[in-house]
Amino acid sequence: DHCIANQFLIPIGMMLGADISVTKLLFEALLPATLGNILGGGVLVGGVYWYVFDSMVYNKHLLSGIREGLLGRSTRRAASVLTPSAHA
Repeated sequence: DHCIANQFLIPIGMMLGADISVTKLLFEALLPATLGNILGGGVLVGGVYWYVFDSMVYNKHLLSGIREGLLGRSTRRAASVLTPSAHA
């Protein structure tokens, strides 16, 4: 369920004669859907984004350390050529 869809579709159904009360709409449709949307959208999707972007930062540091160890000074020299200097 999606709480925004329920806010539209269920009242339309009520206007067209569906046997549902406002209390049933609020407590059996909108409240559970809203809580599920908060949990699913806020916690689960947010948790996935946090995990992915946090691991990207960790992997970036890990890969730069590996490159430093494997390539030695050539990586630093190439990086200094590609990156604008603060003294320029």
